[in-house]
Amino acid sequence: MTRLEDIGLRARVEELESELEETNRRLTNLESMVAKIRALGEEFWREEAAIMLMGAGVSSWRYDARDKNTLFQDVFQCETINENQARRWVGKSGLLGATIAINRTLPLMLAVCVTGFSSAELANTLQLEVDGAPLAWSSRERQTWCAIVPEARSARLKFRISVDTAQLPAEKQVTFSFSEIRIAPLSGGEL
Repeated sequence: MTRLEDIGLRARVEELESELEETNRRLTNLESMVAKIRALGEEFWREEAAIMLMGAGVSSWRYDARDKNTLFQDVFQCETINENQARRWVGKSGLLGATIAINRTLPLMLAVCVTGFSSAELANTLQLEVDGAPLAWSSRERQTWCAIVPEARSARLKFRISVDTAQLPAEKQVTFSFSEIRIAPLSGGEL
């Protein structure tokens, strides 16, 4: 082999090695993207699809303060008020929220039975959000705050009930308490 052939062969080998490095880099990027897509798919089936499939047949939902709490983050243990009623206090976050599976082809009535506030100022700040948007309370009778949730093309409902924690006295560890949350189809009489 001549010296020129040897130089050409070496250049070609270096070129192939460079192409192989580029191919390996691209393969690593593709593997990373496939792993991310797979994780998104698994999350979709675990979260979104499961909720959508379950929600198709669920027409009403209820949480009683006496129920085991696996849903809400900043709530205290259940306290018995009387033989028929119990309550849970919401901590300093002032937030009570969850995403539930429910059929939304009809308007729904969301009702929360609030049993107390840690200060009178907090009572004036109780707010509701549904699917990330504010929703006004439509009525309030004694301890029950109600809102009409419009129908939607969804099998899940994300709600958030909160108070303005800026109104919370510094010495208080809780914001408000509730005994029950109900979500059910709106009956004709409630319109």
